[in-house]
Amino acid sequence: MELKKYTGAVSRAMDVKRYGGGITRYFREVRNEVRKVIWPNRKQTMIFTAVVLITVAILAVFIWVADVVLSFGLGFLVR
Repeated sequence: MELKKYTGAVSRAMDVKRYGGGITRYFREVRNEVRKVIWPNRKQTMIFTAVVLITVAILAVFIWVADVVLSFGLGFLVR
């Protein structure tokens, strides 16, 4: 069995057709998957947002305290 190798315009046309079909199929599959997603309602979104904001605030305070303590400690050692 002999395989034909296409060159030039025929090869490019085949590549466009192959990749074009792949791109179309990809977006079709993405659309189908997005339809399966169970989106949170407004109440859930508000709760999740509050949890994230509170967590960020706690971590920010922790990092600030660590920065102040380390700065004070290093400043004391340098003097």
